[in-house]
Amino acid sequence: MKALGAVTSRLRTGFVVAVVLTALGCVREADGFSTVFATRKVRLTITKARAQQSGEIQLSEIKFYTTNDDEIPISSCYQHSRKPFDYLHGGAGSISDGDTNTKMVGRFHGSNDRGYIEIECLFPSAYTVLKYKICSSNDYPNRDPSSWTLNAKISEYEVYTDNPAYLQYALGDWFELDRQDSNTGWIATGARSTYSAYFTTSYNKEVIRFRYDLNRGDTNHLGIISEIDWYPLGGGSKIMSTSVYCGNDEAHTGGPNMFTERADNLRDSTTTNKWGTKYFSSGADLIFTFPQGSVLGSYEIYTGNCCPEQDPKEWRVYVLQDDLTWFIKDTEVSHPGDPGRFTKFGTFQMNDSPPPSPPPSPPPPPSPPPSPPPPSPPPPSPPPVNCPCFQRFGFDF
Repeated sequence: MKALGAVTSRLRTGFVVAVVLTALGCVREADGFSTVFATRKVRLTITKARAQQSGEIQLSEIKFYTTNDDEIPISSCYQHSRKPFDYLHGGAGSISDGDTNTKMVGRFHGSNDRGYIEIECLFPSAYTVLKYKICSSNDYPNRDPSSWTLNAKISEYEVYTDNPAYLQYALGDWFELDRQDSNTGWIATGARSTYSAYFTTSYNKEVIRFRYDLNRGDTNHLGIISEIDWYPLGGGSKIMSTSVYCGNDEAHTGGPNMFTERADNLRDSTTTNKWGTKYFSSGADLIFTFPQGSVLGSYEIYTGNCCPEQDPKEWRVYVLQDDLTWFIKDTEVSHPGDPGRFTKFGTFQMNDSPPPSPPPSPPPPPSPPPSPPPPSPPPPSPPPVNCPCFQRFGFDF
């Protein structure tokens, strides 16, 4: 293990930068992140329904569990409005009211397998989420979710921007607890208003955070990337991430692709799809998750299909530390980019060792010697002599 010195992030006017690094911590070798941490907020992102033709999702309840299978109390569940969806019936609060006869019904803003529905659940205090269950609704099994992720917020407090409309987008340090892809077997089609078995969360993985700070148009809105590929330290074949999630971007510019340009497109090995964001007032955080033991040494960025001014110009790359801080691996400032479309933007190296520890503070100067004791007072004057004498010109006679 290597000692990590204090590292600071550069602040730029107009951006709020998260506090990311530690004064004293450690850089892991190849073991990856493994800290089982507590959180006050989780986010359920549903990306696909059971039936391909269904553009709607139904869910009755969700429950979370910690040590000894103790159920975690939920203060509230609510719609995350970063990438909104339309309610057909009921609201997000229905999935935490303890009643399997109520339900949340949402409609995708895109095709069934390209849209997303996001619900946040808040706990009254921090808990370690080890398991969870979901409950099917009372009807329409084709609307059961089949693909989703469950993410936990790492930091308890967010860094806010000055714009109240974008407070919730400030810090995107989300950690993937679980991912389910095309899982139609979690509940039988005839099992309505029925809880699933336990889904188990995992904390053993490698987590990379790519913070998009500024585009080539020198603005903090409208950004696109088609692909980010990651390679091992020392070279070799590409290491595939298991997921990519952006917790603090906003839907892109509108139109039919507004709700399809998800961050997960950055790992699909094609430049045809892209990730696009509309506004990222304090930086957009792309969280890449890799199998534990992945040791990354470099990465490549590919441009999108249009708009060179929306390519990244300034960004940073971090790795998640076991003490829940972020160690910076690369910083790019004023990168010239490539005006070509569907083109490799460049290959970038990541630091595989921390910066040197700061030198120790010099010892304090020696204390000055103690002051000498004050001189003893003079002996008292002798008492006056009573004699017949007189004084002249200041002398006694």
